[in-house]
Amino acid sequence: MQLIRLCSASSLITKITAVNRNDVFKQMAAAITKDLGERNVIIKEDEIFNEIIMHEEVSPTLARNGVAFPHVHVPSIETVGICIATLEKPVYFSNNADAEIVVMTVLPKDRTEIGLKIMATVSRFLKDEENRAKVL
Repeated sequence: MQLIRLCSASSLITKITAVNRNDVFKQMAAAITKDLGERNVIIKEDEIFNEIIMHEEVSPTLARNGVAFPHVHVPSIETVGICIATLEKPVYFSNNADAEIVVMTVLPKDRTEIGLKIMATVSRFLKDEENRAKVL
C-alpha cells in the first residue's frame, strides 16, 4: 500500500503539543476534516472527534513501540481519511504506554481491511530505526 496516495500535506502534522490523547484526537480530527474537504468529502470535525471518543470508550487504542493507531468507521463517508502526527512529547494512551507517533484513520463503514493495511504499512516502515528517526 502506498500511503502517499492517502495523505496530503494537511494530513501530516509534526510536533503536536498536547496534554492528553483527547487533545491529540481533536487536532488530528481537524486535519482529517480539512484533508477530506479538499477532496470534496464533507464531514464535521466534531463527528470524527465524537466517533473516536465513543470508540475509545469501548475499545481503547493501544500504543506499542511509541506508536498508536486510533481509528473509527463512519457510515457517512465513502473514502479513507488519514492523519499522521508526531508529538512534541509522548502522550499516554492506554496499556501503560505512551505514543510519540499517532496514525488516525477514518474509514468507510465496511472497509476494515484498508485500516489493517495502513497499520501494517506504517508499522513495517517504522520498524526500521532510520525511518523512525527521520519521522521524529
